Amino acid sequence: RHKTKMTRIKMNFIKKKKITPQRKNMKYEQTINELQIPHTVGETTGTEENRPAIITRIDILDGDGSAFVLRGVLSQSECEFFIDQAENFGLQDSGYSHSIRRTDRVVAESEQVASFLFERILPFLEPSVDLTGIHDADDSDDGDSEETSGEEKATTASREVPTTKCWPKGVDHSLRRWKWYPIGLNEVFRLCRYEPGGFFLPHFDGGYVRNEFERSIKTCMVYLNDNFEGGPTSFYNDNQLHYHKVNPNNVLYEFKPQAGDVLIFNSKILHDGGAVTSGFKYIMRSEVMYSPTEDSIRHKINDEISALGMFMDEVIQDRGRYCCSVINTMRALELGAIERLFVWENIDALRYILYDKTTDKETTKYVAASGIPKLELDPEMTVRKEEPLLNWICSHCETQSCKLVVVSDRSHLGKQFVMGFDGIGAILRWKVDFDKDCIDQRPCCETSQP
Repeated sequence: RHKTKMTRIKMNFIKKKKITPQRKNMKYEQTINELQIPHTVGETTGTEENRPAIITRIDILDGDGSAFVLRGVLSQSECEFFIDQAENFGLQDSGYSHSIRRTDRVVAESEQVASFLFERILPFLEPSVDLTGIHDADDSDDGDSEETSGEEKATTASREVPTTKCWPKGVDHSLRRWKWYPIGLNEVFRLCRYEPGGFFLPHFDGGYVRNEFERSIKTCMVYLNDNFEGGPTSFYNDNQLHYHKVNPNNVLYEFKPQAGDVLIFNSKILHDGGAVTSGFKYIMRSEVMYSPTEDSIRHKINDEISALGMFMDEVIQDRGRYCCSVINTMRALELGAIERLFVWENIDALRYILYDKTTDKETTKYVAASGIPKLELDPEMTVRKEEPLLNWICSHCETQSCKLVVVSDRSHLGKQFVMGFDGIGAILRWKVDFDKDCIDQRPCCETSQP
């Protein structure tokens, strides 16, 4: 039949289309500076200032593991050792607009430093960041939760965060839904100096993807001194605008560091570097790197192959019990006709809610997030809401009582699905006449015209 023939053409096309491999083992930032390890590392004797203290963990924010302080990670002499290196390398202006950030920085690299710091903090990290089975894209904080600045809890051992169906606060939504394990620190360190008047407005930290299976989830901030005034690190609720002047009512927690402290938090939690009023403030930043185990990767891919096999069987049988393309799949979802919904984890699509002033009605449109065509609006149309399609699907699938399967392109069936079916499709509970029920059946990259 015509549809079966077209599907076979798509599948044959997959064999010819070149797939660009992901970049591997790229550095966070290039540098010729090599950071040296303190000579006191490994010593168990000596003066008190040369020996690191007993490390304790202090949970902050909601005590859910999204942010915590490790007190006493570095000794006084180790802190001074890193400050001296930073000054010898030569700190220079960060290059940001001074209305956003005013600080000097230098980049240095050392696998040895990354190794010894990771060895000290590892016992206090959660054993894993488990994203398996999470389909809820809710990463919001309503800002109404009770502050915990007076309820800090210190511990000296690692602990497991209670299981939750919600996406972990401050974790990037681009992560594959695997179980991620801490494997080390990013070996590229950024050493910063805040002089009087220095600050960094509220922001997210950028992550670091070394390759497909190694990436950062948490920021690791090392505080090298405390003989300065001002300069706290504060966390904010969602009412605080990024890179804007701070509204004190939006502060969730204000952290005033001690020399040798390490602050660890999920990188997509809004925070700042408060203004230093006197003295110099020195910090050293890296990221905690994570990776799934080979077993979990293999298990995930096997599950994908099994699930996509059912979709491909429906395509081959051509009983009218499947659909593909963004428009048809979303129409079937609205009708409650989907039994199992398949979507690529990197699908390039946005969902728009448009308002027509002349008719006083809202319409939904789907367009490619990148490339051409773009969303073009008539003068009487305005955008009321815009969001990634995957986020919307994750938060609405359960209300439609259908099973969501988020897939990768790691397997041969995954590649076929992404390239032959635009990365979205579904197995239907009943046959849907899309010629009758859906006017526009074009793929997402062709649906940008109102």
